[in-house]
Amino acid sequence: MATEWYLLNPPYSQTSGFEDEVMDFAQDAFSEALDSPLAINVEYCNADLSICSPIKAIIQNKVQDTKLNAFTRHLLVPVGTCKAGYYIHYKNRYWLIVGLVDDNGMYEKAVLTLCNWKLTWRNTEGKIIERWSSIQSASQYNNGQRDNRYYILRTDQLLICMPNDDECVMLDSGQRFIIDKRIEIYERNIGEDETSVTSNKVITYQVTRNDSVLYNYIDSGHYEILVTQDEQHENDGFYRVGDNGYWLCLESEHSGIIEDLSPEPDDDAIVASKIIYDDDKIYSGLSASEFTAVFYDAEGNMIDGDAEWTINCDFLDKLQVDYINNTICISVDDLSLLNKSFELFLNNDENTKLTITIVGLI
Repeated sequence: MATEWYLLNPPYSQTSGFEDEVMDFAQDAFSEALDSPLAINVEYCNADLSICSPIKAIIQNKVQDTKLNAFTRHLLVPVGTCKAGYYIHYKNRYWLIVGLVDDNGMYEKAVLTLCNWKLTWRNTEGKIIERWSSIQSASQYNNGQRDNRYYILRTDQLLICMPNDDECVMLDSGQRFIIDKRIEIYERNIGEDETSVTSNKVITYQVTRNDSVLYNYIDSGHYEILVTQDEQHENDGFYRVGDNGYWLCLESEHSGIIEDLSPEPDDDAIVASKIIYDDDKIYSGLSASEFTAVFYDAEGNMIDGDAEWTINCDFLDKLQVDYINNTICISVDDLSLLNKSFELFLNNDENTKLTITIVGLI
C-alpha cells in the first residue's frame, strides 16, 4: 500500500501553501450568508412578467432617511444571477434593475429602483402592452423639442425608466399615455357592462425624447423616455377588452376601437406543448444546456406560444438560469450538486415534467 498520496485537481489552494487566499472561499461564504436570516425570498422577472423565478437575495438600504433614497435598494445575489432591465418582485412591489450589474468575486450587486406606475399603451400592431415603470419628475431637463408657441398651457415633464425589451424600445416620439392616480377612483364607478368611458378628466403625456442606447450594456440594460404633459383627446379614457379594463390614449381615427381591441376567436388554440432538448443531463462546469418550448394546435401544427418555466428543487439559487425567447438555458458550476436532480415544468403542466440530472465530466 502506498505511503504517500496527493490530490488531483484540488478545489481550492489549501494544498498550495497559500491558505490565506480568501477569494477561494468567497462564493461559498456568500452561499452561507444566503442560508442565514439576512437573506429573503424574492422573484426575478422578465419584462412582461411571463417568467418569474424565485431566488434568494440580500436586500440592503431598506431603512432610508431621505425621500429620494426611499426609491432605491441594493440587491446582493450569487454571481451570474441577474441583469439590468429585469424586475425584482419584493414585498408586493416591482423594482427595476438599473445600472450595470457587476461582482466582487464574492457576490454581485444590483441597484433597484421602485416601479411606481404600470404604463399602458397600444402598439403599432394593435396589441395592448403593460410595463411596470419607474417615473420621476424631469421638469428641469430638455424635452427634446423646440417650441415657438406664444402660450404653453402645461409643461410638466416626467422621466420614465422601463425594461429595454422590444416593445419598450419601439416606442416612438408622439406615443401618448394616461398617467393619473385618479383613474383608480374613476374605475370604481364604472359598471361591468360598460365597454368604454371617455368622460373622465385624466392627465396625459406624450413621448418627446427617447434614449435607446444611453443605458445599453450590450447584454443588458434599461430604457428611458422623457414625456411631456399633453392635452387630453376625446378618445382618451377607459376601455374594456375581454375581462380586463385599460386606460388608453387613442387617436380620433380609431372610432371602432372596441371591435378592434376585442379578442378575436382563437383558431390557433394551444392544445399541446412539449420540451425539446438534446440531453436530460447538465454537465457541471460546461456551457449551458438549452430546453426549448414548442406548442401545437388541434391539428398538430406548430404554433406560437408563451413559455412559463418552473424549476422545482431546493438549490435553485445555485443554478445559473437565463431565458432566450421560449428557451431556458441552465448551467451549473457547483461541484456539490453532482448527481443531484431537479424537475423542470413548462407552463405548470404536469405532462411536460422533465427530470434533469447534474453530472460531472468522465
